Amino acid sequence: MKASDLASIRNPEISGYPGIQIGAEYVCADCLQEDEAEAAVFPGNFWGSTCDRCGRYVDSGMAAAYRQEDAAAAARSGVPVEFLGAGELKETLEKHLQWLGNPAEGARADLSRTNLRGADLTGADLRGANLTGADLRWADLTGTDLRGADLLGADLVGADLRGADLDFSAWPLWCGSVGVVVDERIARQLLAHAFSVAGEFCRPTPRQREFLNEFDRITSGEFPRFAPAPRKEKFSPEPRVSKSGI
Repeated sequence: MKASDLASIRNPEISGYPGIQIGAEYVCADCLQEDEAEAAVFPGNFWGSTCDRCGRYVDSGMAAAYRQEDAAAAARSGVPVEFLGAGELKETLEKHLQWLGNPAEGARADLSRTNLRGADLTGADLRGANLTGADLRWADLTGTDLRGADLLGADLVGADLRGADLDFSAWPLWCGSVGVVVDERIARQLLAHAFSVAGEFCRPTPRQREFLNEFDRITSGEFPRFAPAPRKEKFSPEPRVSKSGI
């Protein structure tokens, strides 16, 4: 990115980008220095999170262009998109926690078609939540309990799911799960299901079998182990006998 682009970056009405990525840092446009512009990259989205320098929650004004852009895109596609502020999201999570304890109280979290890009959901209890079609790009879902959650059609590009529990959830099988960050357990879990479906079409290598068989559901006996492919017997043709019997 050129230093000359800095003015447009600081104007969300022009660029639509409320924050920038510098190395491992997420920096709001106000904290970005001119001499850092060359190293800055667009993370794709930043609103709904905090600046690593000033700690400010990036939402509302700086994300106005994003909201307008997404609303326009939703209108064109005919698919509604809901935007939740930090307070609304907190209230939704609190009601969901009450619902988990007693279905007669609170309410199940319905975050379907909700824009949660860059949201901090670290350690949230979202068991059984409805996240169908949710925009979770670059969201922090580390340690989140997603057991039984419906992620059908959710966009998880860049989302951090390390330490999350995805047991009995619906994983989105489309390009929206490309680029998601997972840990070894989730990698084993997804691969185990993929290889069990692939069957004879694609068998795991010895090294892959070793990795897969360390999946905790396999070590506990809940999921079948991956065994070496059965050896095929070599074909041994019958000896040819001449007509003379010799």
